[in-house]
Amino acid sequence: MKPRSSVSVFQGSQEFIRNSCGTSIGAISDDKGFFSIPNVPPGTYDVRVTFVGYSDSQASVQVSAGEVTMSAMMILETH
Repeated sequence: MKPRSSVSVFQGSQEFIRNSCGTSIGAISDDKGFFSIPNVPPGTYDVRVTFVGYSDSQASVQVSAGEVTMSAMMILETH
């Protein structure tokens, strides 16, 4: 995760995906701000990113069978 006003990444941000049934899976970003949640069944998921001192960010992502799904998200510092 990268803050909008700089090129820093957020190591240790928390990412969660949730399907329409309410099932959630989470991950923690690495030192480059990337995270991976393997073996996610195809479908539409809500993705939420959290990091202390920043507002949460949410997006909807479509996961397809046999493909890698990528999404870039921005979070803003809270005041």
